[in-house]
Amino acid sequence: MVLLTIGALGLISACDIAVAETRSTFCFSEVKLGLIPATIGPFVIERIGATQCKRFFLTAEVFDAAKATSIGLVHEHTEDLFSLEEKLKNSFCQNSPSGMNASKYLINEVARRINSSGINEQLRILTAELLARQRGSTEAREGLASFLNKTKPSYNKS
Repeated sequence: MVLLTIGALGLISACDIAVAETRSTFCFSEVKLGLIPATIGPFVIERIGATQCKRFFLTAEVFDAAKATSIGLVHEHTEDLFSLEEKLKNSFCQNSPSGMNASKYLINEVARRINSSGINEQLRILTAELLARQRGSTEAREGLASFLNKTKPSYNKS
């Protein structure tokens, strides 16, 4: 069993995709030391929300991988990390790098704007502009042509 604390939980919170081995346990233990999770706090709060942070930051309770999954700290937990890693790696290798990069930008920008002003006309315009820009990319044109021709695009490394 691995107990993940303090800095490790900040790193997990900053990851695009996080997984855990089923026997892993987690703890935000700073308050036991008279400290606060200030350095990792913004990342963790963004990841799991203020309500969950209040519970786990204030109690310093140890929780398991199932709980970490249910609160959104990790996406999934498994007995076989190697197989899951291979599955995810193969998924990434099939995708357009610029498409993934543009998708990450879209997610981050939309989330930021929703948090500040909700879904509005400016956000709809932004998403339409981002889609138009990505549709014009070399990888998108190749990906669509490959889909229509039932071939693999050059960026698909699987």
